[in-house]
Amino acid sequence: MEAHLLQVHRDIEAAIPDANFDGLAVLDFESWRPLWFLNWGSKRIYKNESIAYVLQRFPHLSRKSAKSIAAIEFNVAAADFLRQTIRYGLSMRPFAKWGFYGIPYCNYDAGQLSETECSEDFKNYNDRFDENLIEL
Repeated sequence: MEAHLLQVHRDIEAAIPDANFDGLAVLDFESWRPLWFLNWGSKRIYKNESIAYVLQRFPHLSRKSAKSIAAIEFNVAAADFLRQTIRYGLSMRPFAKWGFYGIPYCNYDAGQLSETECSEDFKNYNDRFDENLIEL
């Protein structure tokens, strides 16, 4: 986390040099998703590595049990990662309006054809995401 926050510091200094900036400050985490079940396709590596980490610490567990524990640990760690990142950004640029690129999530075809809003699945994803970051 320390290395991450050091990079956040550098990135903020470079992208937002004005300490009194009061515009939008958007964090972009496209290479992974902060909810376990949303990491599919090429992002599945985060699930696999999380399961491997649990099995490394608890080799007696079944894969199913390790997967359940990995999902919980991943969601807790991801929420903490985002909270600490936002807190750090707020400490550096307290007047900025902080948020995350692509969040809330929405299905790619919202607004096209008969789809006029995000699907119920994506609304549920967003509700779960909000629960993880409620203190912000």
